[in-house]
Amino acid sequence: MDTIKRDPSHKAWERQRHWKRQTMPTYQEVVHIARSFPTTQESALFAITYLTGGRISEIMPKKALYKRVYKKHPETGKILKNKQGSPIIASTDQVEHGYSGIKKRDLYEDTIGGRDGREVHVLVISIENRKNKEDKRKTCPCPIEKESELMNIVREYLSMVAFEDVLFPFSEGKARRIINKVGFNPHYLRDIRATHLVWNYQFTEYALIQFMGWTDGRPAKRYVRKDWRKIGMHY
Repeated sequence: MDTIKRDPSHKAWERQRHWKRQTMPTYQEVVHIARSFPTTQESALFAITYLTGGRISEIMPKKALYKRVYKKHPETGKILKNKQGSPIIASTDQVEHGYSGIKKRDLYEDTIGGRDGREVHVLVISIENRKNKEDKRKTCPCPIEKESELMNIVREYLSMVAFEDVLFPFSEGKARRIINKVGFNPHYLRDIRATHLVWNYQFTEYALIQFMGWTDGRPAKRYVRKDWRKIGMHY
């Protein structure tokens, strides 16, 4: 699998654009990468970030949020952009948040109804939903049997911490650096998970909206559209 090494000259979104030009990693490749970290905690961070499809800020402790105000054209009201095409920030306000990050108690095993009336044993992971004003948390049920390799990593780490412990008691920046060790960034893991939910579980647009915590179907449409496996339905 082709990755791009972490380097000061490679900014996060430059690496993101690079990966989007590559073949999407398979689930088994994700498992292999998760096992490659030197510690169980780092492997669990990678696995949980993938399994939830969460933003890294929804998993890690967050003492404050930052509200940005963008410069707008005085007549049209459109947001102004710089030469690189990025919105120009007029000011940034810091708002106290006090999110502890994901704790062991935010993960539990349960049984839910699956296809054809059968029951599915799942690991339920609850995290903050950062950009949805109505649903402040999102609940991600992950099938234990089908994703047993990653579940074993998560279970091993959970056995090492207490019920009320924060799973990853360090900064968001450190979490990014850990995931960068394997040439990924957290947002690319989110992209991979959304793609796998469509490829491997035939998630509909609505199911993807629920799982990822989006407010509408616009982000989901591109994942549903790019499921090339559906072509086989016509053969």
